[in-house]
Amino acid sequence: MRDGQARPFRDLGLIVGVAAFLAISATVAVKLLWRTQDGRREGGGSQVGSTAQDGRAALPSEPPAPAPTAAAPTAGVQPDPTGDDLKAEAMAVVRQLMADFPGYSDPMALMGTLYRRLQNDDEAEKWWLKCLQRNPERADAYIGLARVAESKGNLEKALEMWRKAQQLNPRMPGVYSGYAATLLEIGRADEAIAALEKEAGIPPEDGRCFALLGRAYAQRRAHQKAADCYRQAIDLQPEESANYYGLANAYTRLGQKDKADLCLEEFKALRADEDAGVTRRKMAANDRNWSARIGAQTLTDAGVFYAGHGNTRKAQELWRRAAALDPRNRESRQRLVDAYGSTGRLQEAVAFCEQLRAIAPKNAQYQLNTGVLLAGLQQFDAAEAALRRAVELAPKRPAGYLSLVRLLLVRKRNLAEAKALAEQLVALEPSAPNYSLLAEACHRNGDVAGARAALRRALDLEPGNMKIDKAPKEPAQPK
Repeated sequence: MRDGQARPFRDLGLIVGVAAFLAISATVAVKLLWRTQDGRREGGGSQVGSTAQDGRAALPSEPPAPAPTAAAPTAGVQPDPTGDDLKAEAMAVVRQLMADFPGYSDPMALMGTLYRRLQNDDEAEKWWLKCLQRNPERADAYIGLARVAESKGNLEKALEMWRKAQQLNPRMPGVYSGYAATLLEIGRADEAIAALEKEAGIPPEDGRCFALLGRAYAQRRAHQKAADCYRQAIDLQPEESANYYGLANAYTRLGQKDKADLCLEEFKALRADEDAGVTRRKMAANDRNWSARIGAQTLTDAGVFYAGHGNTRKAQELWRRAAALDPRNRESRQRLVDAYGSTGRLQEAVAFCEQLRAIAPKNAQYQLNTGVLLAGLQQFDAAEAALRRAVELAPKRPAGYLSLVRLLLVRKRNLAEAKALAEQLVALEPSAPNYSLLAEACHRNGDVAGARAALRRALDLEPGNMKIDKAPKEPAQPK
């Protein structure tokens, strides 16, 4: 059942309250890249766009290599610490985590991850093996060993490590997509597709998974399926330039030149921004900024562990430091949004939401979260603008419609539009709570027959749900 779902035909004044809007936020919070324990996995872009030659004129199978992306933008990083200082800070945080939790394997896993980020695969391997000695059931340690094997060119060993991770935790996000990426490197597209179809059934939705599926279908010359997958990848990762390149390639193979050209334009614009951001940085600053980015990732992960063990003060301290170190680190900011939002510090949560929107303006989820929080602050005009942008950016995802319909009903404005949006919502997600919301929107527009039909559908889906009220006998007057 969806938290905070309004009952039909009741006074919606309570929805204006902070708690109700934060309940929505809990259902649509941004998917976080890292998880504690066996939910941990490495991030990074995917290599997409490989295609088999079939005689058609097409783009090169891979997008042109981008400029190096190790360094983060210089803005927001203090000029005093050197790169070595920042690396030492990250190492000290992990060692303190070990001292604070001597009986846990998580700090060992994080130490392996830190060495991996520092490009010291031998030390990373040692720490992940120590982690497995302490806890042999950790799938994330096997994933780390798989990535080390990949970097050393031992792809068969990497596949073995991926399979062990799958056996330990088949529902772990990324456990099949990483395996599939390795399979694609050796041309085993059919096996990769089978693995990725399993990954696609694991929440949260992962844009990288669909991008890899697009690449795999392209290798099999199933170009329509490749295009479909790349479109899904773009919906989830609209700022990832390689997704547009893969889609352009698929359209070229399908003979749809106009669509291919549009995708290439978007790819070039995004890639130009990526390359310009790198070329502006001087080599003297690269090491410090690269170290700052690594430090931010490590501090964010350590904060997750502290938060999981009840030390929210320490967690927030680490997340704030991570956000200060790296002006483009998203997870630290989203963690702070979640922490501040859940404790009623909405203005502070909105401030970090605005930073996330600036980092990734095409990310629908950031727009949605901002709208929900602004509604909690009763800044309804700004909230409505953010929610409309969320729907515009992700027209096939129901969460934006849900929040926007609720807000319009709260404001008692644009009620005809609210009804139309609710109809789109149930088309995308035909659940009992959504039909209940449609019934309320129909009632607000004086459409009792439509309200009763929606309620009947809701009751068909959840016949025992006592929160689904009966339709009123008299229609409401639309405003």
